[in-house]
Amino acid sequence: MKKNYRGLIDSESIILGDELLIALYTPGHFIDSMSFWDKKNNSIFTGDTIFVGRPGRTVSNTSNIKDLYKSIYNKIGSVIPASSNPLALRAQESHSLHGISSF
Repeated sequence: MKKNYRGLIDSESIILGDELLIALYTPGHFIDSMSFWDKKNNSIFTGDTIFVGRPGRTVSNTSNIKDLYKSIYNKIGSVIPASSNPLALRAQESHSLHGISSF
């Protein structure tokens, strides 16, 4: 079967219609975890790297808690202003954290 996909690289731009997302390599939950930054709307889609109001979790032998925290504080923390720090803010009912969304 022919492969119709390729992996993303850190900081790669992805165009979805009129929107631009930046792929961020955020290992920890899994070794190949990615988050997606919507700079225009000040949002990051983190998957399981960040849960509502707390860090994600490690789930396999390729998970690494040190990498998870580095991803949150160094990578995600470098693109989102401190005022939107997902670990310092309370979650809203919509499961969105002032610009940080986890799905």
